[in-house]
Amino acid sequence: MLPPGVGFDYFTPEPIELYVPYPMIPEYTSRAGSFSSVRRVIAIARLRGAATIEQADAELRTIGQRLKSDHPQLYRRGTDGQDLGFTMGATPLRRLVLGRGARTAVMVLFAAVGLVLLIACANTAQFLMARAIERRPEVIIRSALGAGAGRLLRQFLTEAFLFAAVAAALGVVQASALAGVLRR
Repeated sequence: MLPPGVGFDYFTPEPIELYVPYPMIPEYTSRAGSFSSVRRVIAIARLRGAATIEQADAELRTIGQRLKSDHPQLYRRGTDGQDLGFTMGATPLRRLVLGRGARTAVMVLFAAVGLVLLIACANTAQFLMARAIERRPEVIIRSALGAGAGRLLRQFLTEAFLFAAVAAALGVVQASALAGVLRR
């Protein structure tokens, strides 16, 4: 049994609660049965230390070819001996889940998010500059009453950090809500 919260929802929309060893029953392994052309097995494994995906792929292809040559009756169809196209290989999980063209889509999405963030930063800077111009008489009066440049700088930085903290909190709330939508 798997602990709660562990699953691979990208293989099937239904939750997977139990993983069992691959069933090697005669009805499934025979080439004359109703499942003779249905053999899709996906195994998820972590590569050892310095191993690369290319090394794992080459090793799995070699093992697959050896299995095919050692047991030709399992990898050929019926009396005509047609090759069923049995192969073994390694694919990064990210590519399996997202597909091959996902890098381009993710980079476009990343650029769009960066552009929106840049626009938001420009709007915020414009808002703060307009507010500073509007507060110029207040700054002149505070300076005349004895507030030094350091005191005024601390006041403006405190206001800016408070503004940034509220904006960050709202951003986190919005991101968590949208992450739930994206997961669905």
